[in-house]
Amino acid sequence: MLGKKLAIDLGTDGVRIIVSGEREIVEDRLLVRPLLRNRIADATALETLLRRLVSHLGGLRLVFKPEIVTVVPQSLNATDRRLLLDLIAATGARATYLLDAPLAMAMGAGISLGVPSGHLVVDIGAQMSEAVALSLEASVVADAIPRGGDDLVAAIQHTVAGRYGVGVTAPAVAELVQAAATAGGEWHGSTEIVLVEGEPIAVADLSDAVEEHVAAIAGLIRTVFEETPGGLAQDIRNEGVLLAGGGALLTGLAGRLSHDLGMAVRVAPDARWCAVRGAAVAVENLAMFRRKVPQLH
Repeated sequence: MLGKKLAIDLGTDGVRIIVSGEREIVEDRLLVRPLLRNRIADATALETLLRRLVSHLGGLRLVFKPEIVTVVPQSLNATDRRLLLDLIAATGARATYLLDAPLAMAMGAGISLGVPSGHLVVDIGAQMSEAVALSLEASVVADAIPRGGDDLVAAIQHTVAGRYGVGVTAPAVAELVQAAATAGGEWHGSTEIVLVEGEPIAVADLSDAVEEHVAAIAGLIRTVFEETPGGLAQDIRNEGVLLAGGGALLTGLAGRLSHDLGMAVRVAPDARWCAVRGAAVAVENLAMFRRKVPQLH
């Protein structure tokens, strides 16, 4: 092998990397977020991050430089795509490619994209959610909303502060979110009380925040599904919707969405890491994917 191959999933709250030939996923949690709402917000911080990671994992002290496939939001604009490619190239990489997240997630989840059938993949991230109908390794219909896990956390923090007069940290909110979701969607009628940082919080008081979050994601999926051509839409109805990304791990979300949408909804295996696994598949088979996948730039 003349140089390492790196698969990178560049998220808002963290970066996940697989080095070709190694099973371990390296995860780097971000204190400074260079990506916000699927835009590059801090190019300098992003360049520093990429240089550090690629230098450490790609072996840039060697003669041969790595090839890199980076997962990006489907909705990342052309200007930011070009900037990101330039920043990755500046690390000393031999070749750089961008792969849209929903396609990477489908690949990482083991969906066969080489046949003319429809699939609907939803990426629920920290600050954005994207839904994409895919067929033959290409996007057919796509849409995104500026809402993710961070927004649910903020809504619950606001609710708790307003009703109880206390502030709660994001980790404590995570406990509340899971308690609310575990109630099976019956948040309004729940009698469960959760102690958070010593304060008893009624799960039912969180119902509006959770309902709004679920309704927004359901609306996104419904919009993409309704715009998908008939034959592919029927394939999706038969197969169901795939949820991926960290926000997909909310307990009870898939079941609630399935009830609201009237079709099967499932969470991808390794939902948080299936995008980087898909990028690893692409980077191992670059010659084939460059010919077949228009999203691999």
